[in-house]
Amino acid sequence: MNESREQRLWQACTEGDFEVAKELADDPAVEVSWGDPEVGRTPFYRACFFGRTSVVEYLMRNPRVDVVRQQSQGCTPFFAACQEGHKEVVSLLLVDPRIDPNKPKDTGATPFYIACQNGHKEVVSMLLTDPRIDLNKPDTDQCTPLFIACRKGHKEVISLLLADFRINITCQSHSGETALEVAFQNKHIDITRQILKIREFEFHLLASK
Repeated sequence: MNESREQRLWQACTEGDFEVAKELADDPAVEVSWGDPEVGRTPFYRACFFGRTSVVEYLMRNPRVDVVRQQSQGCTPFFAACQEGHKEVVSLLLVDPRIDPNKPKDTGATPFYIACQNGHKEVVSMLLTDPRIDLNKPDTDQCTPLFIACRKGHKEVISLLLADFRINITCQSHSGETALEVAFQNKHIDITRQILKIREFEFHLLASK
């Protein structure tokens, strides 16, 4: 079976072949937001997922490219870039007014949540500076970004989160667990100590009032 021009664009965006991607994206006969039959991932989604920065930047200027189209599980291109830790792509997308930086996938996980879950500290740090980001938005199990980072044991990400006064460290999952409890249960001792210090400070602060 001959490969369609849409499939060639999809592959070029996947591989980061800028010249081929540019040629095909500029062709008005090519459906630039075609999605693969498997889960509906578009060429732009693939470029974001694989961190093809120059391709992403070029496609963002094409008015025919749907930069927010979700694949079948609800993941947006921005979500994919955060999931894979591609900070340059994340930076490009953050300044685009079409992007909803809090758009979750079907499980309720947001781009910020997935960056915390996967331990991408540079992306987490970048997102923390954007006032639009909902830092405490939980998934469908009521697990927050802090909770999932504690479960995974990402110490550097947790240090960033705990340094931000907006982070709620007492949120509970559907099962009633807190970030402190899940860190302790998973034997992340350094993280447990970090959270305990904050809880102790808050206790003394309240007692002094």
